[in-house]
Amino acid sequence: MRKKFIYMLIMFIIALILLFVLYKYQGSTSLFSKNVYTYVQKSNIDINTLKNSIFYENNIISYNDQKLICYDVAGQILWENEKNEFSDSIYISNNIYRVYGNNVEMYDYEGNKQDIIKIDEQIISIQSQKDKTIIITETNNKNSLYILEYPNELVLNKKDLENRILSVSVSDKSESFILSSFYVDNGLLISELEFNLINGTSFWKMDLKDEIVIETYYYNNNIFAITDKNIYLINAEGKLLRKDSISKLLDYDIDHNKENIYLLVENEANNELIEVIEGKIKKRIMIPSEFNKLKLIEDKIYVFNNKTVTIVNNGKVNLLWNSKEDILDFYVLNHNMYMLFTNKLICGEIISK
Repeated sequence: MRKKFIYMLIMFIIALILLFVLYKYQGSTSLFSKNVYTYVQKSNIDINTLKNSIFYENNIISYNDQKLICYDVAGQILWENEKNEFSDSIYISNNIYRVYGNNVEMYDYEGNKQDIIKIDEQIISIQSQKDKTIIITETNNKNSLYILEYPNELVLNKKDLENRILSVSVSDKSESFILSSFYVDNGLLISELEFNLINGTSFWKMDLKDEIVIETYYYNNNIFAITDKNIYLINAEGKLLRKDSISKLLDYDIDHNKENIYLLVENEANNELIEVIEGKIKKRIMIPSEFNKLKLIEDKIYVFNNKTVTIVNNGKVNLLWNSKEDILDFYVLNHNMYMLFTNKLICGEIISK
């Protein structure tokens, strides 16, 4: 009798496990739509990719610590630059920055080079925003902030800051910036938002306890802040207008034309795509948990991973491409989608049925 009871208990547990797996599978597959969009491959082009390769505007930048190559989407080399010495690091933003020794070089879209600054400190971040270049350095465990007017006029140097810098966001008219940083007080991590004029004059600060700031963004003269736990809308005077909680952030992108913000967050069973309009959460879309990256291109939302690309359509994901190889990056231009692999570029068209 006891053996029969144990057998029935084991079978019951197995049945529960099977039901749970089936439920998750059906829940995940129900998030896929019937294919309204299909991807038709047109060409497969061999290119010589270096250690790192990404799409840069409508072209491809491939680089290592000695060489930069810029390809067009037909696989033709537009320009290249090679040095005998090794670069310490390369940063790609609106411009391309190469650091070697104390020197920082900047390359524009057409490959024109300009020396912009010499800094006798360890550079840990370079990016371009609006007409500004933002450089963050570290010396003796302290950060310093440099802001340059394009191409190389130094307009701000904040040295040896007490807090560790997380991000910098420059306003649309380049008149002010938000500096996010963090410090630890009695074992508690505290993020700090600081509103500054472009000359470094500080107007207000706001502390966010037990959360880390991931990004800040100017939105209609207000400030939108994304942390690992919440999203905030703050006006230019430092008044909190809105706060919404989110689960673990996986990725985000910003529609700079409509100024909508899209967040991809982790959920219990599936991931979730959140659309934020005017600082308010307007829409939530469930996304299969295997997709952890997000891109907004030409008013379309793409969620993807290293091997699969989908497009969001009517609240569900529409499968476009599934690959056995890792996709390094992809780009869409006028319904043509270009997928970059190691030493290969696949070109095709997204067709609406």
